[in-house]
Amino acid sequence: MGVLLAILLAFDIGAQNRLVLGGRHGWPGKRTAFDITPTGSLQLREYKPYQNILQMLDKKDEEGVVWYPDGWEDRRVDYDKSCGFPPELSGYVKGEDPRVWRWNPHPIIFDGDPRTANTRPLSLMRAPHRENHVFDTGVPVRVNRFVFYPKWSDELIKPGNWYAGSPFYESYMRQYIVSASLYNEPPSPLRFPADPEPLDFVLEKNMANYKKVVNIEFPLKPLRFFMLDSRSKDYGFTLAEIELYGQGFSPEAWYTSKIIDLKGPMNFGRIFYDLKKFRWRKEWSWKEPEEPGEYSELDLGRKSVKELWEERLVDPVPIEDPDAPVRVEVKVRTGKDDTPLIYYRTDDMLDERGEVVSRKEYLSLGVRRVEFDRTHRPYVGMRGIIEPDRDNWSDWVTVEASGEEVGIPDVRRYIQFQVRMYSEDPWAFGRLDSVWIELSPPLADKILGEICVEGDPRPEEGVAEVEVGMDTSFVLALKASAPGRKEVFDAVRIFTPVRPKFEELRIGGKQENRDSLHVGDRYLEVFLPRKVGDDEPVEVRFRTAVLSYSTNFFAEVWDRGRELIPQRAVSGDAVDWIGTNQLQVFAAARSLEVLKDFRVAPVVVTPNGDGSNDSTEVTYTISLVMEGAKVELGVYDMAGRMVRKLVEEETGSAFGKVKGWNARDEDGKLVLPGVYLVKISVETDQGRTERAVPVIVIY
Repeated sequence: MGVLLAILLAFDIGAQNRLVLGGRHGWPGKRTAFDITPTGSLQLREYKPYQNILQMLDKKDEEGVVWYPDGWEDRRVDYDKSCGFPPELSGYVKGEDPRVWRWNPHPIIFDGDPRTANTRPLSLMRAPHRENHVFDTGVPVRVNRFVFYPKWSDELIKPGNWYAGSPFYESYMRQYIVSASLYNEPPSPLRFPADPEPLDFVLEKNMANYKKVVNIEFPLKPLRFFMLDSRSKDYGFTLAEIELYGQGFSPEAWYTSKIIDLKGPMNFGRIFYDLKKFRWRKEWSWKEPEEPGEYSELDLGRKSVKELWEERLVDPVPIEDPDAPVRVEVKVRTGKDDTPLIYYRTDDMLDERGEVVSRKEYLSLGVRRVEFDRTHRPYVGMRGIIEPDRDNWSDWVTVEASGEEVGIPDVRRYIQFQVRMYSEDPWAFGRLDSVWIELSPPLADKILGEICVEGDPRPEEGVAEVEVGMDTSFVLALKASAPGRKEVFDAVRIFTPVRPKFEELRIGGKQENRDSLHVGDRYLEVFLPRKVGDDEPVEVRFRTAVLSYSTNFFAEVWDRGRELIPQRAVSGDAVDWIGTNQLQVFAAARSLEVLKDFRVAPVVVTPNGDGSNDSTEVTYTISLVMEGAKVELGVYDMAGRMVRKLVEEETGSAFGKVKGWNARDEDGKLVLPGVYLVKISVETDQGRTERAVPVIVIY
């Protein structure tokens, strides 16, 4: 963390710089199923067949692995407060942290000590003796062995218990069902049935067990939820340990950085990351010892002796493979303060959002229950709910590809990263060398922006509505809030759904000539004739079309004379005469059609080579589709037979697509004179839309 802050403090206030995670800068924060390589990279953890995976889980304190005790009391905030994580990384995270269907964060059956055990089912006074042991490893683990055994001790069992006078290692479980699942979560402990159904995969069912150490072997697979159902209603038992073993690399891993204080508001540019993919195939085999007495019955039974596992390297070294089935997901969020959560105290009206308190104050309040009933009711002063602080923190935004600029809010002092890595092959892994983001000081306190449809500056309820798929004229107004600054920006970029067309520029309410212009397929860049300053509005009129139910017109400004990252506009009151105060435009209900503006012209084709009406053009717009619209466009004769296939594709929304037909069939021959149908079909998950236009061929 200190390294990161040192980098930030070295910024040139007038230039871009970057914040780096990884390598010599480290990965400050919380890691789950990731290891750090000697060069400082994040790498998927490797499991070896003699290592108990449950002892390798990452959330630990001085007593060992910390399991979230999923019981009556809601302790998601403070169950792991001794793990050494900062406040923003404390608390239970579903899908990441281990969880047990018990009330103790340090279950004795996971403590790694075979001499300590759950001995309650051993008593003759306790009936029935059936117990269920259910747990969640948090992230999936790649396993092929499930092991459990009784208290391993020569100590004799006392009278009043099953097997009195026998050593404790004879108190093994006589009947059991072991099952597991990857996605199907067992019922909550509050509603756990007395006779539960096994999970998705029954690893073993044994109603007549005679093994002290149960070692269940099965094909290697990723699993997350496990249940040991002890069916020993007629026999007592003890349970010292449950252990999991596997091979290969972790199927999933998480990293969440600390909240990083940038020591002042910053604008954010592109995010880069460097992922390398590898394959490293190995084969492991267990060999029985030459001298059986050399190792204990327990170690041999659970196959935990390292030197008895023989490793054969199919690949001598890791082989870099860009096609390995490994993917990474990088996310980022920014904030105005140092905590992305809001903590509440229950007030006098028993409102669980009654009073905002600090995290420290919250931990001092009485613990709330997961559910309330007639006996246990909410009370004044207990812990209320915890919820995201959406006023001061953005949601997590996914970086789709390295080098991409993501839409996180600018002018924020705090930033946090999250990395998830996935591998579909046990012998494929990823190595993330670093993640970095471009940073620079902001141009202004904020850039306000709002948009309206030309001719309708103050729509009803302040909501701009347009016809989907129709070329429309818009006015987008921007204004800098930078007190005392006379020169803030001289360039504007507006992102549009389809290729735009510039119409007019106004500065301070007066029409001015642009310095220069650049138009792309989905953006418009306008370079101003001069720099504008605080409270000086800029209005850009342009034409484009919207293709979805709602469209955010993202806009950003920059100063061409300074090496600073462009600053994004936020919705607000930029000019008095526009009354929307937002950059979002909505589709008019009357225009909600998938297929728009289907036209064929000319409808009479004379393919005689004179350059006049030798072919026809088909134009259409697909709207309200994110992806997966199946489009078929063809020419048919009056008997319904296809003469020529023009388009067959899957597409998302598309504006003004054009396809021509030259009166020829699939073999390139001229069709006979007559009437033909140009027919289009668009199929989505909402149904099928068809249109047809007749075309006459004459020659």
